[in-house]
Amino acid sequence: MTLARFSKQSLGLARAHRLIEQTCFERFAMQRLNTESTLYELTIPHPSRDALNELIGTLLEGMRRVAEDNQCLLETSFHEPATDAHWD
Repeated sequence: MTLARFSKQSLGLARAHRLIEQTCFERFAMQRLNTESTLYELTIPHPSRDALNELIGTLLEGMRRVAEDNQCLLETSFHEPATDAHWD
């Protein structure tokens, strides 16, 4: 996950980062994998592939909304190592 300000006047970068962690990631046993807080490991229980696709779509929408509300650009993707599936 990478966040950037829309402009130099945008002040919500740290707030957006914190809110994404709190509202989107924490419920999935979030683990930060690097000191820059750009890589995370989440444990997302899912009964089916369709349910996982829907949940990740909802997470991506929520993350984008938080970024936009705080005048930030968001680049992100999810990767499932077991199947090498990607979402972005």
